[in-house]
Amino acid sequence: YAFLGWFAEEDFEGDVAEKIAIGSNGNKTFYAKWQACENKLVFDANGGSGSMDNQTHTYDMPINLSINTYVRTGYIFTGWKYMDDPYTDGQLISNLSTVHDDKLTFVAQWNPITYTVHFNSNGGTGTMSEHQYNYGEVATLTKNAFTREGYDFYGWAKTATGEREYIDEEEIENGLGYTVLTRT
Repeated sequence: YAFLGWFAEEDFEGDVAEKIAIGSNGNKTFYAKWQACENKLVFDANGGSGSMDNQTHTYDMPINLSINTYVRTGYIFTGWKYMDDPYTDGQLISNLSTVHDDKLTFVAQWNPITYTVHFNSNGGTGTMSEHQYNYGEVATLTKNAFTREGYDFYGWAKTATGEREYIDEEEIENGLGYTVLTRT
């Protein structure tokens, strides 16, 4: 709270100096006036895009954090972080700062989407385990383990009859699913 001064009356009216000057001798009561500190809550997209309005928080008046409106391709929003403390979307907060006009920055937290790559033999034989990759990470495709009599492995495609997109053990990003493509 910020101290706003002394007042002669309980309703914060009346001048203290005037009450001293015209009042009787003896004890006098004066009233301290306080104003609750206000802080600005600011939201940082932390790699996301979009915009969010700031919030004003008054000390001793709990409020809910704004609901996230930021987006980030390939990521899932997981909450906010202020200082080192985590906060959930819309969480009720109060009294995070005792400093008037303090700027409190809540930083969006993101987890990458995990993709699973399934390998389809497209008429061949053998097995290959699926692999998981995180969005934004570059990974090397697993070496082809499928065989097909009368065919040579040609690469990976999105569909059984699609165009080759990757060759064996090529680096991929963002974990897209591919099927084996062969040539006779």
